[in-house]
Amino acid sequence: MKGCDGFTEGLWVLARALAGGAAAVRRAAADAAAALMRRVGADRCVMARLAPDGHIRDAEGWTIEGARVRAAASAVSHFLVRRVVQTRAPVRVEDARRDRRWRSQSAAENRRTERALLGLPVFRGDAVAAALCLSHDTVPLRCEEDDPGLLLCAQLLGLALAPAARAEQYARRCAEAAPAAASAGTLREAYCWRGFVTRSPALRDVLIEAARIAPVDLPVLIVGEDGTGKDLLARALHAESGLRGPFVAASLGALPETLAEVELFGCEAGAYTGATTARRGLVAEAEGGTLFLDDLQDAPRGLQAALLRVLAEGVVRPLGGAAPRAVAFRLVAASTLGFSTLCAEHIVREDLLYRINGAVLALPPLRARREDVPLLFRQFLEEAGGGACPRLAPEAEAALLLHAWPGNVRELRNEARRIRALGRDPVAAEDFAWVRESGRARAPASRLRDAVREAERAHVLRALDLALGNKSRAAAMLGITRRSLYRRLERYAARPPEEPAAE
Repeated sequence: MKGCDGFTEGLWVLARALAGGAAAVRRAAADAAAALMRRVGADRCVMARLAPDGHIRDAEGWTIEGARVRAAASAVSHFLVRRVVQTRAPVRVEDARRDRRWRSQSAAENRRTERALLGLPVFRGDAVAAALCLSHDTVPLRCEEDDPGLLLCAQLLGLALAPAARAEQYARRCAEAAPAAASAGTLREAYCWRGFVTRSPALRDVLIEAARIAPVDLPVLIVGEDGTGKDLLARALHAESGLRGPFVAASLGALPETLAEVELFGCEAGAYTGATTARRGLVAEAEGGTLFLDDLQDAPRGLQAALLRVLAEGVVRPLGGAAPRAVAFRLVAASTLGFSTLCAEHIVREDLLYRINGAVLALPPLRARREDVPLLFRQFLEEAGGGACPRLAPEAEAALLLHAWPGNVRELRNEARRIRALGRDPVAAEDFAWVRESGRARAPASRLRDAVREAERAHVLRALDLALGNKSRAAAMLGITRRSLYRRLERYAARPPEEPAAE
């Protein structure tokens, strides 16, 4: 094309290649990306495609030398991508070295700094479907972020690469379908990581994701029922993060509302009646480390606003103190309710939620990974000590698998300790607390089903109690629909329990 520079020519070739096959599109996209990098002075270009929840689904990229970027999803700044999604506009960073939130996972692992960043949105309809991220390690970029040529190039690359990526993923899934089907279900070998032991593919995937994001300076939201190991996972993230500061934990549900801000942010002497000495506060104590906020769903609204201010400004103001103090810490929060429930029910401020959920790790309940029950029970029996580990009778193992485990792993551990203290060997079904309390010693299979139904009733009513009678919230906690919850409540009313339970 006469009179066109290399950048315009690259766009023209890419536009023509859209009518061709995937191979031609890939070659044209690589050439267009190289021309774009030369135009803005970047040495790396990554296209990050997004899942419906806004997180990166997959990515691919190139260097200025024309090589493919390995593990492209870890080579892009997740914070930059989130800002592009939130603003729905280009985001430019002149010097990303001043704030470690802009660092990518690979940069953090290799102790490399990225100076200049530029994120460009790629739209599918009205939604941001991807972000094109350009970067250079040492020099600023030579461009204006609102240059229409850059936006056009990003959009064309997004349109060209998305169908090619889907075709490759489909072919890869077809190739992996046979071996995947053979290995589906329980893992052959137990997967262990930082105190977790599992044969469940669902929990294994969560732990692998946790290990990947642990070194990255992202806030993390851990969701899961009581007893699933949220505290253990938070400590594992801190241990794998490389942070030298302490791990500081606080339960927002246990803090008195009148003193919650003092506990978190500290106070000066004389700030209120009874404040005879100054207190640093848990946020200041977590400097350089990890602040773990448990029971996020119980945080008072006033405390949420104060916490949002600390996260937005990076400073903490003790009660009665005039001068703010700069703080830097990694935030990990935990909730028994999922992100969608917290947002839809307005339990937590939406702007605070979007600052907390840099990554969401959902721990499955024990009833969703029953293959782990015998494995964990024997492990807890061994940990309890007291001689040789007792054997499990066949009906006892069946009872373990049939129980609903409303208290999850915590309930399982306590039951193992109780059995070990009783000295039972072998362990029979009637030795378990829920079987004995149901008044059906040495219960056959039909009686065990009754015990499971009774445990389900107790678990449902406990969820209603935690949700303060809100049936939508209780159904979300239980992982069932409102209609299913109403059916269960009607069944319980038809067969009332021994002790009446109020909603």
